[in-house]
Amino acid sequence: MKKEKWMIVFYLMISLICLGFYFLLSGLVMLIFAGIALFGAFVQFLRYRIAKQAYVKKS
Repeated sequence: MKKEKWMIVFYLMISLICLGFYFLLSGLVMLIFAGIALFGAFVQFLRYRIAKQAYVKKS
């Protein structure tokens, strides 16, 4: 579960960096990358939530 938390933070940091480059350089590609990173953060959050529920049920 600790790995999922770090991956959520990682994806959110990547999305913030991409959004920063988007506003600095006005590149549409960075906006697309930020969207992909936010989607990755959402997927990792779902994986974390499922793993947490499974851990609670196991205990």
